[in-house]
Amino acid sequence: MLAASLELRGVAGLPRRIAGARVGLSRLPSPRLITTTTPWSVNSRGKWNVPSCNHSLHTGRVRSQHIDSGSARPRTPTPLDEITRLRQLINRANATNSSLDKGRILSEFADLQLLLSFLYDPYCRLHLTSAKLDTYLRQRKRDEDWQTNQAPYLSTTSNRSKLRTRKAALRSQDEQVIPDEQVPATLIALFELLSSRRVTGNRALATIKRFLEIHGILEQHEYALSGADDPNLSTTEIFRRGLLRPTALEIFSRCLDRNLRGGFSEKILHQAFRRSTQTNEKGKGKADGQDRGSDPASEGKHSISGSVAPSGSQLFKGSFQVALGKAISRAHLPSLFVDNNAPAWYASRKLDGVRCLFVVECKFRGDTQTGDFEVVNIQSLSRNGRPFATLEVLEDELRRHLPSCQTAKQLLFEEHRLQLARPGTSEKPARPLRLILDGEVCVLTPPEKASDSAVTRMDAELAASTQSDSSATNETSSQRDLHFVEDFAAVVGLIKRKDFTIPNPAFFPFDLLTAGEFINWRAQDPGSRTFSDRIRSVEELVSHFALQNSEPGSEVLIRPLPQSRVSSAEEVEAMLSTASARGWEGLILRQDVPYEGKRTSCIRKFKEWKDAEYTVQDISVASMRLPISGEFQQRQAMAAIYVDHRGTRVAVGSGFTPQQRVAFAENPELIRGKTVTVEYFEESCTTSSTSIASTSAAEDAQGAQEKQRQQLSYSLRFPRIKHIWDQGRDV
Repeated sequence: MLAASLELRGVAGLPRRIAGARVGLSRLPSPRLITTTTPWSVNSRGKWNVPSCNHSLHTGRVRSQHIDSGSARPRTPTPLDEITRLRQLINRANATNSSLDKGRILSEFADLQLLLSFLYDPYCRLHLTSAKLDTYLRQRKRDEDWQTNQAPYLSTTSNRSKLRTRKAALRSQDEQVIPDEQVPATLIALFELLSSRRVTGNRALATIKRFLEIHGILEQHEYALSGADDPNLSTTEIFRRGLLRPTALEIFSRCLDRNLRGGFSEKILHQAFRRSTQTNEKGKGKADGQDRGSDPASEGKHSISGSVAPSGSQLFKGSFQVALGKAISRAHLPSLFVDNNAPAWYASRKLDGVRCLFVVECKFRGDTQTGDFEVVNIQSLSRNGRPFATLEVLEDELRRHLPSCQTAKQLLFEEHRLQLARPGTSEKPARPLRLILDGEVCVLTPPEKASDSAVTRMDAELAASTQSDSSATNETSSQRDLHFVEDFAAVVGLIKRKDFTIPNPAFFPFDLLTAGEFINWRAQDPGSRTFSDRIRSVEELVSHFALQNSEPGSEVLIRPLPQSRVSSAEEVEAMLSTASARGWEGLILRQDVPYEGKRTSCIRKFKEWKDAEYTVQDISVASMRLPISGEFQQRQAMAAIYVDHRGTRVAVGSGFTPQQRVAFAENPELIRGKTVTVEYFEESCTTSSTSIASTSAAEDAQGAQEKQRQQLSYSLRFPRIKHIWDQGRDV
């Protein structure tokens, strides 16, 4: 009988009574239940290669010793193999709080590099969450119980039971129509299928369930959880089940959420695997290092200097950083104007739309001295670098009119000249010429269909508060104001739709950058343009598009966002009064400095926040990785409280400390029923149609008729906890 000495101090979740025991391994469960690449494997003779497992608290390393000396046949790792490797990585990474130790541990899992890179890529989405999968799996269990144990024994069938049977059959059919050969063979293949949205909705959930069944993930999950209440379970079986924690399904669910809960981030992953790559490819690393040497901003990051137009997720991968502002309160506004020698400030309306950056790749036609160019490719990206697929109308507008813009020609020519001036650069620069147009997107909506908040912020009000130098622009603006309202709230629900193009978008640019300014902002070249220089370029570009669409009946899609120079807190207060009267979201203050692609104090955002008192009705509890006393651990914690706002159940999850979250999860009565002050930006309102049957005698004579009534539903935008009143509010 094979045996192994086990030291279990580092194995989470195992009972102490089996620590140090000699466990017999002759009666192993089926290979599907414990098959892994390491430490378990099957050799070419069909015998188990059993390692001697020595788990220690500080490292959790596993040393493999193959009992059988037969040569192992190479095989492709199965999804269960990959999940086991992920389990080893998670357990070892969670055993230390040191980032350096986590990096060294990650470098030992080079076989997971592709999978981890995909899961932690901030620009990828799987479009499904573990919560949706859990709900679906529970529903399928109820379906099977209904079809097998309940429906066949009903004496009479109601419409409700028939509907339940039909829905269960449809869900079962969705799974049966997926043949085994079409089920992805690896985790990365499945995740790419989900990310590309080739399968969506119920079909995606059915595909995942078939994947979990075929590859034994559900079977291993059930095995690991079984026998918890069995007092006759042997020490050997307890150990076997303990080795499978977290379970295979739990790890798969973490992959769906793109958070393995191992205490490492994308940055640590990048550093760990970059060191591994540089070690294995010294020659290639040296060549890349020479290229990065001329680009300080790209050191330690992927460069965007490709010769082929990349996709949105690849364009700035690893180095996509945009300028973001810091919040400022009314009381701190005077501090911005204390230093008379500091750069000036510019104020503008804070738009309540979707941040969007249009990355326009261009190339010159013939002689560069003429400045004539054509647009090769356009990508519309979110502020996190994720591509938008619904802004084709704006992309076509830029592609059609940007080449004739004199400002764009000058910027591209200057960018080309600077690239040629760099030491060691040939006549043809390696990096394509790109312009980055940064701004906010909204939707143009007829006033009768727009929300109330959108109607109060019509173009006419905005135009009345600003001065325009172009009469043609004013005329076009007044014409379109009669037909459309700039509805910023509507774009949020449209911009991520699948297989959809927003028919009437509008774009408000507030910055225009070259690729060099966007990437090399850390270098702070003496010739870098300040915000006032860049905003002049934006104004010229907007005027050009207005001129191109000056004909009657045409809509201006690229619209102005006026910037006002302010030199005192009083001037800002005057603009705040205007913002409050016209229902603006707030103000943005930008300092006249070169571009900084980070969250910076040179950009300040001001919002008017409101607050109100509520009584806590209930809480939700979830597993969260929280730091307490400097130690990160996965803990049961309160995720959010629930309050009633005008008949709507509203969740408030921000503003709590880790200690509060853990304490309230352990004893909900500490918070339930208490009065809290909730701070929020504004109240939101949506409408929903409800069908109510007619009941009057006249209507009964004519037959039952349906009436559509609009029901208002109120909620809160950006709610966060401000204060908890233990004994009720007393001040």
